[in-house]
Amino acid sequence: MKQKLFKRVMAIALAGTMILSMCACGSEGGGESASEDKSTEGDASSVEESAASEEESASQEEEADDGASGELSWLNSSQELPIVAEGTEKTLSLYIYGNENGPDPEEVWMYKFIEGAMNINLEVTKFTASNRDEFLSMAFSSGELPDIIIGGEFDAATLVKYGEVEEQIMDLAPYLKYMPNLTSIYEKYPDYKSAVMDAQGRMWSTGQIVDVAYLGGISRMFLNYDWLEKCGKEVPTTLDEFVDVLQAFKAMDEKCWPVGGSYEYYSPMQYILNAFGYMTNNAKGTEIVLRDGEVVLPVADREVYGEVLKFMKQLYDEKLIHPDFFTMDRDAAGALVKQGLVGFNQSDYLIEDESFRQYWGAIPLTSQWNDEARWPAKMTQLSCGGAVVSSDCEEPELAATFLDFWYTFHNSWLTVIGPSVAEEGDYLYDVSGYVVDEPGNSVTVRYLDMEKEDCPYASNGEYFEDKVQLWVRVIGTRIPDGSGSVCGFYQDEGPVDLSKYTAPYLSDLRFDKDVCQTIDYHYMDAIAYTQLPLTTSEDMYPGQVYLDADTAVEAGNLLVMIQEYAAKETAKFVTGARSLDELDAYFDELDALGAQDYIQIYREYYEGLQAQQ
Repeated sequence: MKQKLFKRVMAIALAGTMILSMCACGSEGGGESASEDKSTEGDASSVEESAASEEESASQEEEADDGASGELSWLNSSQELPIVAEGTEKTLSLYIYGNENGPDPEEVWMYKFIEGAMNINLEVTKFTASNRDEFLSMAFSSGELPDIIIGGEFDAATLVKYGEVEEQIMDLAPYLKYMPNLTSIYEKYPDYKSAVMDAQGRMWSTGQIVDVAYLGGISRMFLNYDWLEKCGKEVPTTLDEFVDVLQAFKAMDEKCWPVGGSYEYYSPMQYILNAFGYMTNNAKGTEIVLRDGEVVLPVADREVYGEVLKFMKQLYDEKLIHPDFFTMDRDAAGALVKQGLVGFNQSDYLIEDESFRQYWGAIPLTSQWNDEARWPAKMTQLSCGGAVVSSDCEEPELAATFLDFWYTFHNSWLTVIGPSVAEEGDYLYDVSGYVVDEPGNSVTVRYLDMEKEDCPYASNGEYFEDKVQLWVRVIGTRIPDGSGSVCGFYQDEGPVDLSKYTAPYLSDLRFDKDVCQTIDYHYMDAIAYTQLPLTTSEDMYPGQVYLDADTAVEAGNLLVMIQEYAAKETAKFVTGARSLDELDAYFDELDALGAQDYIQIYREYYEGLQAQQ
């Protein structure tokens, strides 16, 4: 059963080490390429020197041409290790984010794997969580940068600063031809490129690539299925049906609050905004999103947001939400769930007894403003800034190829848990590797070194942090690509017989204690069979936005005013303190605060990205 995998250590059934190697960077000889003519006689005439210079220039141009086709003389282009041909010296200098109390980089398996199996010499300097900011600030201010920085956690604004403004890091877009793994991912998931590529088509970094529709990351909404059965209602799939169910809940028990949460905590408004067509993970409507493919800011959207306010006022007037909806704190909102007074609930893990089984996944709704039930993926799960290549790197082809190596599922997990015993013996070096045990339905990793009598490690975690990892995982991919089995946070081990459960939402599965054994398993299954099948990244605004410094400041200042005003007026409209007849005036007032200017910044950025597709 897949539920047993929820807390397991990630494992990989490895079929063999693969690499796509294209070109190279960072030679020890001061950046001179292997094909350059280094022999120039000191007493040659000026004519001969000129001729030699022209010959050297031609040689460099020829090598550049060869690099574009993947035919550098020192490159093993067979897509097998090593990256750099035997007998050729190539070096990469790295600044890496490592474990606080970890050993020297030279002592870990990954360092030896890179030097031995890839045939790349390393010069590694480690920084940690405690000194990262100071370390990197000094590095950039002094201009003393390595070829690659891994784990700097640079956000989009910082990347623009160091890339576009200061020109200290390199645009990797021209080197994507040396990055076939990333290119393949971007071809399959074109929306994913927006996390690292700006509207001008520049790529300042790489990051972690995950499935943005990943079960463990998507937003969750839950409905009280026990109450549905008592009221004789079906699971609502439209906005009108949802209201009908809420009204039935209230009629069943006047003391209940059919919609739980508050404006600030456990808010249900993301679910409602989604029903009106906004593909958003933001409950307040104050983030730029797409609606029908158009760039909008929900709270400033004249066409639809007024209808949202009317809907919320209906809930308020009919006491389907709490009268303190706009003022309740976290404890008060959570207490309603714990007391069993809530029919629709954004929160989980608030109930500690068996009554958690009353909740199951809610279904994304359609409405007259939204004709397709879809649930938004979380684009912010795609990170940027995991690795950058400095402008000082003399051979960026090697840097690009080296980084790209880690963007297969198999190779990505090498950086986390190391090699299995199934790896070729030459790649194990001074570790024994691991095997995957599958007793019953539980999958675990068993390191052979951990079974030795003199093993000093108390857990697998201690072992791979001390023996395997060179850097804390900030690059790579969790998307299965056929190079290893899917062993993650939550994943099917194999086919599960669901024939005894009632389709389409398998709500009776919630009572099966052999499957939904705990709150963890229960809530994950609830989403797996309701929201997950409808989760998509289509029509999602990018999670990372690369604005220049001046524009970013302008946008930030506008948003502060917009957020404050929209929250205040939303509360007034819903509670009746302000008449809905004044909606036009409200939108005019937002526009006067710069709402349309704010939207235009993000509209132009998005159009630039679309032009890159």
